[in-house]
Amino acid sequence: MTDSMPPRDLALIVNVAQRGHEILADPSAAPDVVLGDWSPYRGGSTKMDFDPDRIGAVLAHLRGKTPAAFDVVPDANGKTWSWCRSLDYPGQRIRFNGVPSVRFASQVGADAPVTWRQGEAWPVKIITLAELAQGDVPVTETASGRRAVLGDSIVTIDSDDGITVSIPVGYTVTVRTRD
Repeated sequence: MTDSMPPRDLALIVNVAQRGHEILADPSAAPDVVLGDWSPYRGGSTKMDFDPDRIGAVLAHLRGKTPAAFDVVPDANGKTWSWCRSLDYPGQRIRFNGVPSVRFASQVGADAPVTWRQGEAWPVKIITLAELAQGDVPVTETASGRRAVLGDSIVTIDSDDGITVSIPVGYTVTVRTRD
């Protein structure tokens, strides 16, 4: 990121109620459904309601849950999003470039970080990545033990009380024993 680029510090939460059945029937459809095509304009406005350059993650909202989460990443040309036209929706739309999120993997299957009230029409909401990272972390029972995703890190406790911590390159881990 250069000095002229804004930080990617926001998450776009997208209500996929119209196409959520596609994700439920075939999870491989999630990128197409979740990453686009979203209008950055609210109603008839010509002013963008959010800056797409600041979006660092896109999460789906379906019936109060998060069925998919993606980290926004640059494409081969360094762009994290592109304009597109949709046959299904009028006006210009944005499609994000993304990969399944490691950082927010714990959100998948959990309660959605935002809610929609009945009749609320605009299908996108913005929260900060810091807001998204707050809160309790769900623990999943897996074949290898209990597993929790904490930000970019994964902690697993096996049946013999062994703890494995998986972290990205450049992170450090401090271990302290307790009495």
